[in-house]
Amino acid sequence: MIANFFIHSKLLEPIILKRLLSDYGTILDYRPAYTVGRLYKRKNMIYLVRPNFCLDFVYGTLYTIGVKDETVFKILDSYHGCTEYIYKNKINTDLSHREIVQATIISFNSSEEFIKAKYQNIETIKCFAYVMNNIYSDRYKDLNRHKMYNFLSNFLTVFPKYNT
Repeated sequence: MIANFFIHSKLLEPIILKRLLSDYGTILDYRPAYTVGRLYKRKNMIYLVRPNFCLDFVYGTLYTIGVKDETVFKILDSYHGCTEYIYKNKINTDLSHREIVQATIISFNSSEEFIKAKYQNIETIKCFAYVMNNIYSDRYKDLNRHKMYNFLSNFLTVFPKYNT
């Protein structure tokens, strides 16, 4: 089975995700992408929030994972505070839910092009993403808005060829 995941958190780096998945899944491909939403940070965790009528983009990595065992879902769910794999449905008290979203793969030649949003949209794909639970996102004013410059350093670690 092959599954696509939009990752925006510390799992952005393939080496970390590869270690986490170990024997249960293989990273087949990863490419820069974005989806609609906003990032908020609380303590050391970064959350994707999708408020109504949001026109902001969240940048991350679209991973294509060869799933050898459904334990991949259990591992990623538990990392993001989601119990969907265990209970087979969304629980009201989970920090986040695994949802299907549209992510657009992008292409650019340098970090400068990326910062100036001079990238090309390649393809839009349905994928899984971990989105903050609505009962918590209603209080997102209590969270700190995650700035793009914090994200950019992680992004350039994943895609060093753009670090110009």
